[in-house]
Amino acid sequence: MNRIEKFLIVVGLAVLVIGALIIRHQDAGYLAFQKGDYRTAHTEFSKLAEQGDPWGTHYTGLMHGIFLLGSINQTKAAKYYLAGARLGNVRSAILYIDLLRRSKRLNQYCTLYADFVDKAVQTHNPYALVLKAQQLISGRCVQKDIITGVHFFKWAGEVKPQIGDHYSNSFESLSDSQKQQFEALKIERPPAISEQSFLEFFLAKQEQFGLIKFD
Repeated sequence: MNRIEKFLIVVGLAVLVIGALIIRHQDAGYLAFQKGDYRTAHTEFSKLAEQGDPWGTHYTGLMHGIFLLGSINQTKAAKYYLAGARLGNVRSAILYIDLLRRSKRLNQYCTLYADFVDKAVQTHNPYALVLKAQQLISGRCVQKDIITGVHFFKWAGEVKPQIGDHYSNSFESLSDSQKQQFEALKIERPPAISEQSFLEFFLAKQEQFGLIKFD
């Protein structure tokens, strides 16, 4: 597991805690999560998912996606993320795209993945900016560009200071010459679109490909 993936797990856990506070009518799942009883928390989140609650659906997927239940089941996580996106949850769509990035079958879906990332960036959502940074730094389905990737981490940290430390760590890992290149580079930020526009694009594109198997 690389540093970025470890960081995303930490962020995922933090988001889960914050999200549980958002789901105020779901005390049982939140309390179970706080106690480390993830299976009970999953049961409670799943009840909300069955009721069509977008955040309950999202966090059910998240628990499958970040090893809280003793294993990672990407297919189940993707199922709930997709359902969450259909319920209007942008974070679910972004995590679905991240699963696609980490999928062993990514080469089959490079065009889809690249289209998703580029459209997500237009929302100026900080987690979408992290997706773009990861794509550029890893060279997944695009030309590898570490300098520009770190710029996207910087932008994400400006939008959401809580994830700014990751930019700092990435910047410090650059060589002196790369830092000079970074300081000289200015990236063009696209005009913002609504999250609803992104979700419509995401769901229409996803349906063209059908259900993608991740595990």
